[in-house]
Amino acid sequence: MAYRLLKNTKKGKETMKKILAFILALSMVLALSACGGSAAAPGNNTPSDAAPSDSAQEQAPVTIQMTYPPSANATTDLEMQWVRDKVLEATDGKVTFELYPGSSLATDKVALDSIMTGTLDSAGVTLNSLAQTIPELNTRCLPFSFDSIEQYWKVMQSNEYHEKMTETFDNYGIVYLGNSGNALRGIATTKEIHVPADCTGLKVRIMDGTIYQDMYSLWGFGTSTISFGEVYTAVQQGVVDGCDADLNAMEFMAFGEVCPFYLETMQVIHGICHIVSKDAWSQVTPENQEKILDIFRQMENGVSYDIWKEYYDKSMAKMDEWGVKVSTLTPEETTQWKDASQPIYDKYKSVIGEDYYDWYLELLAKYAD
Repeated sequence: MAYRLLKNTKKGKETMKKILAFILALSMVLALSACGGSAAAPGNNTPSDAAPSDSAQEQAPVTIQMTYPPSANATTDLEMQWVRDKVLEATDGKVTFELYPGSSLATDKVALDSIMTGTLDSAGVTLNSLAQTIPELNTRCLPFSFDSIEQYWKVMQSNEYHEKMTETFDNYGIVYLGNSGNALRGIATTKEIHVPADCTGLKVRIMDGTIYQDMYSLWGFGTSTISFGEVYTAVQQGVVDGCDADLNAMEFMAFGEVCPFYLETMQVIHGICHIVSKDAWSQVTPENQEKILDIFRQMENGVSYDIWKEYYDKSMAKMDEWGVKVSTLTPEETTQWKDASQPIYDKYKSVIGEDYYDWYLELLAKYAD
């Protein structure tokens, strides 16, 4: 009724126009308010609007599978058991390293390729295998580069070495965790040897890798790359006359039962590089990544040596029990081995890259006795 009265008079029509104008204005205000929401002015984000910090990210449960060549309860496996337990504790049970010793998930070459393609989480890979894809790591395979075990530990525990390894692996799209194993390589044989001239006519099993084939050939050996697990029977059958090994392997693989002589040349002090794929690493929060890296550094800076020393002494006692004659090099004998090895340095300087090669030798000199 009121609407019809207003519509039918001149004054009513003017009143209706004012009411409609008011309604239209009110509608526009409400619409603008809805579009703007309650957003703060640019540059004045409140804490609730800001992206969460790394420390605020919650870790979802994640299992990282790691495989490596040494067998169960060998030194590398014991080191990784320690790491696994510490990581589990530090991450409140959210990050679990599932361990597969004895290359039970993949051999070295397959493991490295799988990590680079993201189809395997993590692995401990021997340096000789790594060097076939990452030539810079031939530095760690250079014969007689360390003058003593003390120098070796100083280098391995140095920040310079760790930072360089992190950078090197990152260049190949891999995350470096740390180094384990720390094997003082020697030569187990059925015939006593002391200098390269004694090696002519002997055939030994060596680790895979061009640099090892080159060095053993220079010393006069014939070589084979049969599986480590086949060495015991191969020596028994006369297929090979010994193998490149450390004392821990001499005990765990029982090579001391078939090789009565062991020359502790310490031609290389080997290790296992523990690496993880970037895909698997991305499942770990930055806070827990730092915790894991710190645990690996703790392992390198004390735990590794303690485990190595305990098992070195046990293995030496086992050699005594088996009647294995363990010999070390005299200074004069060491000189003969080093002289015979010099062509390796000449050849691999360009393979490694001159700058990287020079950096490594300078690092060794810094921590020389």
